[in-house]
Amino acid sequence: MKSTWLPPAILRKRGSRVVRPLSPYPSREGQCGYRNLVTLVSKAYTEGFYYKPRIDKDLLSQYSGGLIALSACLKGEVPSYVNKDMLDKARQCALEYKHILGPENFYIEIQDNGLEVQEKTNRKLIELARELHIGIVATNDCHYLKKEDARAHDILLCIQTGKTESDSNRMRFESNEFYFKSPDEMKRAFSELPDALLSTREIAERCNVEFTLGKSLLPMYTREDGVSPEVFLNNWPQKV
Repeated sequence: MKSTWLPPAILRKRGSRVVRPLSPYPSREGQCGYRNLVTLVSKAYTEGFYYKPRIDKDLLSQYSGGLIALSACLKGEVPSYVNKDMLDKARQCALEYKHILGPENFYIEIQDNGLEVQEKTNRKLIELARELHIGIVATNDCHYLKKEDARAHDILLCIQTGKTESDSNRMRFESNEFYFKSPDEMKRAFSELPDALLSTREIAERCNVEFTLGKSLLPMYTREDGVSPEVFLNNWPQKV
């Protein structure tokens, strides 16, 4: 799932755009995790939308059952504090997520997209995770499928932001490593942290959502006059 954004204030306040991502996934605890994930995403759009769909930690606490979450990329709350050397805040935040989600359901996420800042931040994140007894997982921040798609992605950013390639002040990615890497590439990038790579399989094996195909999950509505939904919809165009 794409990262969910969490504002520092309560969900219904719209004052701040300073929000941080978190990456939640449904675990194998029945359908509970998936239902909670759908609820969080729905409320993020219908109740918390302010520039981005948002949830807050109070809402996450209400619907955390059956979820596994990762600390996200450099913009995540924990990595952001670490990157600013605000280690006490990072520690407090990581423990808060660990408490909300459960000790086995929150992971510190490390990434290597060829950025110098990632190398520095990763070292501190690893130390923090070991200090707090939180699992570590190695992932790759993916924005396009193949490495050769980097320039096409760069042009897409220009289109999205209304800029030209020659604009020196435009938004751009600092490397061409934001593609879907192979297992061998990930092993080379994190050769010193095999357990972080194994965590990806562990999380994947814990995620198990089964869908019943051919069965409608839409709510049933009963009209007071007893007319079935099918009959009402068939006759409705004639009344418009």
